[in-house]
Amino acid sequence: MISTSGSEYHNETSSLDSCSHYAKPSLKRDGKRFNHVSFYVDLILACTSVSVICFLAMLLTCAYKIYKGDSPPPFAILPVAIGLTTTIFSVYCLSKSRSILLEKEETQNKETVAPTDNAKKDPVQIGKTGEFNFAKELDHFKRTIPLTQSFHNILIPVGDGFTQIDHIIVSPKGVFVIEQKHFSGWIFGSQFDKEWTQVLNGKKFPFQNPLRQNTLHTKAITEFLKIPERHVLSTVVFSGGAQFKKHMPRNVMRAEKFAAYFRNQPDIMDVTHVGKILYSIRTRVHQTNKHEEEIHLQGVLAKS
Repeated sequence: MISTSGSEYHNETSSLDSCSHYAKPSLKRDGKRFNHVSFYVDLILACTSVSVICFLAMLLTCAYKIYKGDSPPPFAILPVAIGLTTTIFSVYCLSKSRSILLEKEETQNKETVAPTDNAKKDPVQIGKTGEFNFAKELDHFKRTIPLTQSFHNILIPVGDGFTQIDHIIVSPKGVFVIEQKHFSGWIFGSQFDKEWTQVLNGKKFPFQNPLRQNTLHTKAITEFLKIPERHVLSTVVFSGGAQFKKHMPRNVMRAEKFAAYFRNQPDIMDVTHVGKILYSIRTRVHQTNKHEEEIHLQGVLAKS
């Protein structure tokens, strides 16, 4: 979401920006390295050919002299010396080409792991793409589960301002208020911590405990719709590559786990109650568009 905390927005975008330190592979340099390998391979073939010719020449010379009854000539040692020298040089070339190939393979592996795609994109756009994809999954519920509707990026009045909520699902199973975080790296945090920590590329980025953040959202929904607290369920989902180093706190899950979690919840509201809530949201709650989100974000950053 466009966070209600300016510092959180800064931390989220900074952590994604930190991905940009990965260097782009130099095709020119990589091509030169590959040519070096080809050069060493050619040397190995040439040295091997010279060694074979020298040893054959020595064997034929010695065999001919012995056949004639003469002793091998003193210069017969020369092909042996040349053959040994070229063999040693071949081994050196083979070792050199192998080290270059290993270095090239290691570089390619690092480039595969590096989030170069994220570094090329705007961090805000990355988060919005993650929210959009998850919203499409939530919209699928209204086609498969009766009396279920989903709403995204809505503004709820709070005091003199508004709070923005990523996703809301209204169903006989309850009103699910969902806070989504599209993060990468390791996540450290527990239910009662004031702040959680994202560790990405060896750097730490603190951000507001999303459970506490979503508690404000659920309270705002409860007061605005005038519904019992037991009918409002707080859920935090993480999309992207984020992983928890330790056990995930209660009501926190990966985005792909939410569908199973939602379907396993029992019905707690009747048809009439669900209908009233849906009518109230559709007539009183506003879903933001892109321009309004930018205005909301500017206001958040102005307060930070």
